Amino acid sequence: MASLSGVSSSNVSSLYNSKNTISGLASGMDTEGMIEQLVQSYSQKITQLQQKNTKVEWKQEAYRSMISKLINISSKYTSYTSDTNLLSSSFFNTAATMAALGENKDKVSVSGKGTSDVVLNAVKQLATGARYQTKSNLDSGDGMSIEGEEVNMKDPITNGTMTGGLTLTYGGTRVTLSITADDWSEEDLAKLKDGKTSPADRAQMLANVLNKKLENEKIGSSSASEKISISTDALGNILFDAKGNTGNAVYISGASGPLKDKLNIDIPSDVNVLNGQKSIVMKGVDADDFYEEVDAVSTISEKKFNINYNGTTKQIDGPKVEKDGDNYKINGKSVKADELAEKYAEALNEELDKKFGKNTISVTGKGGDEDFQLTFNLADTEHAKGATLLINTDAGDALGIGNTASNYLSTNSTLEKLLGDRFDKLLDEQGHAVKAELASTWNKGTYNERYFDKQGNELLKITKDKVINEDGKLYLKDAEGKKGELLLDLKGEEYDGEDFYVQADEDGTAPKRVVDFEINGEVVGSYGKDDKLSDLMFDINNNKNANVSVNFSKTSNSFVFTSKDTGKASRVDFGDGLASEMFAANADLSQKTKDVLEMDELKGKTFSLTTTTGKKVEFQFNSDNGSLQDMVNKINANLDNGLKASLNDKGVLEIKDKGGNIIGYTTNENDEVAGKLGSKYTAGQAAIVTVTVNGQDMTLTRSTNNIEIDGMTITAKDTFGYKKDENGNVTNEIDPSQKVTFQSSVDSDKIVDAIKGLITDFNEVMSEVKSAYSTMPYKKSDGTLANYEPLTEADMEGMSESAIQKYEEKAKQGILFNDRNLSGLYNSMLNVFSLSGEDGQVLKNMGITVNFSTTDGSSSIQLDEKKLRSYLETNLDDVQDLFTRSVDGGAATNGIMQNMKNQLDRYAGISGSTKGILVQEAGTPLYSLSLMDNNLQKQIDNTQTEIEKWQSKLSDRVDYYTSQFTRLELLINQMNSQSATLAGMMGG
Repeated sequence: MASLSGVSSSNVSSLYNSKNTISGLASGMDTEGMIEQLVQSYSQKITQLQQKNTKVEWKQEAYRSMISKLINISSKYTSYTSDTNLLSSSFFNTAATMAALGENKDKVSVSGKGTSDVVLNAVKQLATGARYQTKSNLDSGDGMSIEGEEVNMKDPITNGTMTGGLTLTYGGTRVTLSITADDWSEEDLAKLKDGKTSPADRAQMLANVLNKKLENEKIGSSSASEKISISTDALGNILFDAKGNTGNAVYISGASGPLKDKLNIDIPSDVNVLNGQKSIVMKGVDADDFYEEVDAVSTISEKKFNINYNGTTKQIDGPKVEKDGDNYKINGKSVKADELAEKYAEALNEELDKKFGKNTISVTGKGGDEDFQLTFNLADTEHAKGATLLINTDAGDALGIGNTASNYLSTNSTLEKLLGDRFDKLLDEQGHAVKAELASTWNKGTYNERYFDKQGNELLKITKDKVINEDGKLYLKDAEGKKGELLLDLKGEEYDGEDFYVQADEDGTAPKRVVDFEINGEVVGSYGKDDKLSDLMFDINNNKNANVSVNFSKTSNSFVFTSKDTGKASRVDFGDGLASEMFAANADLSQKTKDVLEMDELKGKTFSLTTTTGKKVEFQFNSDNGSLQDMVNKINANLDNGLKASLNDKGVLEIKDKGGNIIGYTTNENDEVAGKLGSKYTAGQAAIVTVTVNGQDMTLTRSTNNIEIDGMTITAKDTFGYKKDENGNVTNEIDPSQKVTFQSSVDSDKIVDAIKGLITDFNEVMSEVKSAYSTMPYKKSDGTLANYEPLTEADMEGMSESAIQKYEEKAKQGILFNDRNLSGLYNSMLNVFSLSGEDGQVLKNMGITVNFSTTDGSSSIQLDEKKLRSYLETNLDDVQDLFTRSVDGGAATNGIMQNMKNQLDRYAGISGSTKGILVQEAGTPLYSLSLMDNNLQKQIDNTQTEIEKWQSKLSDRVDYYTSQFTRLELLINQMNSQSATLAGMMGG
């Protein structure tokens, strides 16, 4: 639509009327009109410059329209995020469908385009990854109860009060960070209560909390912490910035709760990147704004408990608790101080019985108000095995059970809580510091200089004179300058002999000490006593080199580690130290076999297995008290020929020959014990399938269940294909009736729709490009060029909207006539489809031709859809090759889409260091940084500078003439006055 905004006039009248003048009162002259005439040349110059800028803006508008269409083509047909990416081989591959046929077709899936005749005769076994299940060596209770810690009800409870929501906008994405009281650590609250924190300290504490929240949010597929930086400065300001050179800004677009009120965050109703806050000032925000101390008794009074028992959640109301002098009242009844826990438990039991029934969940209380302790029990012990109990309550911390408590191991527990003194022992034996990169320094150059990394963790500076480098490890010097405790293991890196930084402990006075967790030879992370088990599990699951997944079953109270690899080479191996301490079986042969195997009784049970060498081992247990060592001795007594049994570090039974080679075995049908000794660890195995390829039978062994055969990928999902004997047992004889065959077909609709869409979009933008550079400016009826300059505001007065639109259409016509950039683009894009030789023949066979119009000299791409569909049925590979091949991919020449992409990038590219030719010329809203940095914008800016200079000159001339005419008026006024006086004296 044409713009209806005209070129603004240089209003001389407004300049004249702003002066303190009296116009023509004495002389009778139209001084304003005279001044306008005198400065007319200035006004005309300004108008000409404004019209010049308007024409350049029209050029920008035209360019940007074409840029948007070109980028749209690139995004739809050459981007790997698009469903219509004609540059991608996978787009064509997915259009070529393979179907499995036969009674076992559901036991396989197939994809790709096969070039051979393939029959899948049988799947003998599936590939599996190594799997290890363990109840772990962590302190997780007995599974029957939740035992709270002993607490003193006379001690006040400290709660974090700097809570609420903070919404940050990054580019066009909003991220909301919600802070609760639970997000404030006991350590931070203790420091705040101490009263010695500075605004900078408090800013850093809040920044740390916000950064932790940021890690759990997403911007696209990335963590928000990879896009947004939350940091602090020495003045106690919290700063929000975008990471990297993305051109995006970060600002506060929303806030709620105490965060908003206490930090004085102001959110304009029309908040945007220009007026939104980009920092938080901590000046005037005191330590007591961050916390409050509340009475413990009031904290537990009338609080609700959400209790989940075996997946069913019910809410109960806690009793009302009040102080009554030195004693208490519970639900209005007097209670002695030394009976507080017992009576509180009784009140809870009444509510539990109402909601869950009697003898389901019970609470016992021990101690008074100074040694208060609760224990929640699964009262129905007969059915309690595998039962789950989860309690959530705001009174949890005051009651000593935490806000969330369970009868099974909590993955939110810290490693110190789960390992106890054993973690301290690991720190003593293997602990080391965490090297870090310095990001900011506070109080620089002063005695109390402090250091922080990007995440806001406090660092310690380690000077080179404080360490000893020995065998690739750095040790701190002790008081005598000798080698003290281990500081860092350089792990093969060279020490440069310079100062460096390590993370500080919670007090900021010593290095934070951590231990490594190693699995499958890969250190997945280093952990301190306050790190949570859930964080460690996250690191395991996301470490590509370890290639292991781990999950926790609260029902069985056990961990399951599974190799992400399949096949014989897959493994789950724990390194020494933390990993072995937490999860390795470490079988103690003195333990009772019955207890280790979790059997109710062992006496009379049969142990029976047969080795692959043919040796059968079978015996019965005559006691429930025998140890693992007793069992191993019995097994070895039944073995011969140098075979020896043992339990490995995963508690799995192994039999080895004299050379140390593992001998396989199978448990016999009557076995009741041997099979349990291998259940914790299952070795990986390869897939074994029997196929016929082009008439040739073969057995294939693969490490995965995805079997690639000449371009076709078969995924085995179950075993089949073998005959059964009279007893129903599977034999090794293949049953031909169970085979799976494959049939190929092409989903031509998907390809045809994409090619049709490409040609439609291509013709649309090429028509616009051709018209833009080949259409001449508007001509008069006599054939001469009409001079349609942009309308001024004065010109528009009295014109209708439609008249203005028609005028501007004529004025804009030919604005890009003979533009070399556009003619180059047109010819380059047209050449993409102007093919010869074999490629030209394939294009013709597909029904794609270039049509030239003798009317306007333009060319367009035409498609015969019937020919394309017919050709796809038998020549999909030829079509795929013509569209997708590239020199970078190893081909001799580029195909259609790579050639097109090259031209799209050349003229409309917005990624990479060099932008497209048209983008450099006019910019595009699709790359915001280009809007103010392009050639046409520079012309506009330069012309605007000229306009401002001429406007200044105009103002000066108006001032000059106004001053002169004012003096003239004063003189004439004086003359008139004198004339009147003389006339009066002469009696006139």
